[in-house]
Parts: sequence; structure tokens; C-alpha cells
Amino acid sequence: MIIAVTGGIAAGETTVCKLFEKKGFTFFSLSDIVRKETAQRDLEPIRNNFCDVGHDLRRLEGMDALARRAYSNMTTGDWVVDSILSYEEGQYFKSKGALIIGVLAPITLRYERSRDKLDENVTFEKFIEKDEQDRSIGVNKLIEEADFVVNNDGTLEELENMIALIIKTISSSHDQK
Repeated sequence: MIIAVTGGIAAGETTVCKLFEKKGFTFFSLSDIVRKETAQRDLEPIRNNFCDVGHDLRRLEGMDALARRAYSNMTTGDWVVDSILSYEEGQYFKSKGALIIGVLAPITLRYERSRDKLDENVTFEKFIEKDEQDRSIGVNKLIEEADFVVNNDGTLEELENMIALIIKTISSSHDQK
């Protein structure tokens, strides 16, 4: 089984993936592909370079390039995949039987969370611009079509409970097949 997770910057996608990992799923992030490619190009490992390299790979190899690269490395078992940004990445994983989970959180909360990830000097306006860039390649549409949507605006315990319920739902529907 494959679970593909999408959401805006700092919505909590990686946290959701780590909760699945605790339940036995193998965790893989499309960002790992981008980080590796960035290093191979001898670029500084900063967010702007990661974004540029990710967009470049999608432009050169197709909008589902990162999903195809990731899937080629997946073996049997249960997988949870982070950093699904383009609609085509989500559709590629759907074609392989994946379920999509969209993670939502208010933009002001995401901005506060992102202060640890991004340059501390990033203004709220710049954050919105970066978020809109990601959303423009398909995050919004993926969330609209997601199999499950998680509102991550509460506590970690509340998020854990939501993920436990999703796993229970997936397991029971999987058992019925």
C-alpha cells in the first residue's frame, strides 16, 4: 500500500508521514530526490536551490518525474510518501494504487511553524508567495481530490488520533477486498 501526502508549506505533511512510519510504513520523501540532485549539481543546500532543482526536474522529465523516480526505488510493503507537490505526482501514485492524504492548516499557523524551516527573515508576504508557487503546480487540486483530508490546526495528540482513524479505515477497507 502507498499513502501519498500533500499540503502547503508547514501544514504538517512530514509529521503525518512520521505517524504512519510509527505504524510500520516505510517513509520516503520526494524532497530526498531533490536534495540528492542539488548536491550532485554542487549547489548550496538551501530551500531556494531545492525549489529550483525540483522545478527543473519536473520541466525536463515531466511533472511526475519525482514520483516516477521514487516509485522505481519502492519495494514491497507499505509506503508513505512526503512532498507530493504536482498534480501529476499525485496522479502517478494514484495509478499505482496509492491513497492521497491532504493536510490543511491555517496560513498564519503554517507561517509560524515555517520559521524553523525557512530563513527567519522571510516575511509573511514572501511566505505566501512561496506557498502559492507550490500550490500552483497542483497541491490545491490534489487536496480537493484527496481520499482523506486532515485539518492540522490542533495538538499533536489530535493529529495522532486522526491518523489512527485513517489507518483503521484503510485497514478495514483493505481487509474487505
